Amino acid sequence: MKLLVLAVMLFCLEVNAHSQTNQQGEIRIGEQIPDISIPLSDSSLLRLRSLKGRFVIFDFFSVGCIVCFKSMPKLKELQQEFKGKMEFIMVGLTHKSIRKVYEKYSQLFDLSFRVAFDTVFYKKLNKEGTPYYLWMDDIGLVRAVTGLEEVNSTNIRRFINGDYGGERKSRKATRPNLDKPFLVGNNGGPDSVFLFRSILFDWVDTMYQTSPPNFDYPASNGTFQILRASVADLYNYAYNGENEWDVNSTLYGKTWPKPIFELSDSTLLGKLFGYSLTVPPEKYKRTFLKRVMKEDLGRYFGLNVVEELRPMPCWKLIANDSARRVLPSISKKRKWNYSHASLEAVAYPLKNIISTLIHRTFQNREIVLDETGIYKPIDISINAPFLDLKSVNNSLGQFGLQLIPGTEMMKVLLITDN
Repeated sequence: MKLLVLAVMLFCLEVNAHSQTNQQGEIRIGEQIPDISIPLSDSSLLRLRSLKGRFVIFDFFSVGCIVCFKSMPKLKELQQEFKGKMEFIMVGLTHKSIRKVYEKYSQLFDLSFRVAFDTVFYKKLNKEGTPYYLWMDDIGLVRAVTGLEEVNSTNIRRFINGDYGGERKSRKATRPNLDKPFLVGNNGGPDSVFLFRSILFDWVDTMYQTSPPNFDYPASNGTFQILRASVADLYNYAYNGENEWDVNSTLYGKTWPKPIFELSDSTLLGKLFGYSLTVPPEKYKRTFLKRVMKEDLGRYFGLNVVEELRPMPCWKLIANDSARRVLPSISKKRKWNYSHASLEAVAYPLKNIISTLIHRTFQNREIVLDETGIYKPIDISINAPFLDLKSVNNSLGQFGLQLIPGTEMMKVLLITDN
């Protein structure tokens, strides 16, 4: 079935397995929504079973989940698309700052959802983490508990039309013995997917996945394994010795984080692979592993690789003279209070602030370099929703700091057809 299967779908079997006895009143697919009331933000109580007669999707979010807040504009568009037919109701897990953070993003995205702050309802899901989406039909039956990917126009339309799909067979990944080469002796999957011995193979979604940050993490006995990697990831390991480095890496700001491909056929870039390399323990050294992996990739893919310096786009954090005088901390006690709408840091290095900007504001898509000339820990308070660059920059500006776009000469891995 090409269309995504809704209800009873991704989580049906899992939820049923967790709640066979339903001794604690857990939510079960195909049964009535619990007969409880949840407190809305306007201090009124919403009895869940009073919602019968309409289709509702409950969005469970938490103060520490940036994906939850980032997805809200998408949900806003879907609510507008299905206005009068379906409603999203937000359920924020109880936390001392959850209301404040939600209000800031509500203003930023101009949201009008009904929102409750309650943990009792969430616990009945018998899940961990957020976001989760509970789909309730117009007669009060729970039809699905899904992730964000399934919340789209196609599935909502089918949901409203009463098409709840059918059961999917569980595809639980088999955890392999990571102390042995993957796929040898049926360790983790069949040996029919071998492409190249060392081993290079097609990765499929029934396999276990793990991506060590660099060669310093062998499983044991001189074995290094990457299970689920793009071609770009493989070349990063082979030529840089690591993948997805952060501000603490010596490569940050000096090496472009992803290879640049100039290929006549880009089909290869959409595939996923695994790679397992076992060498004698005495030879397990980064330089040797890189050399072997380069040779393996060269033999199989046959691509040309050139390392060159190029001016690459980035963001730079700069400071004025006042900031360089005032921001350095005199406190001996460190303090760090973060939410997705504010940050208070006392006696922390700028590297920590920049790391937060990279992860939260730029969503790990941009490089941010420190060009402030401030080398001591600082005191700073940023009061802005971190997904909004303009608001963050305005808050930084109050302390004489500013994020500006720029370029920096970096080593680039250029990969072309042979």
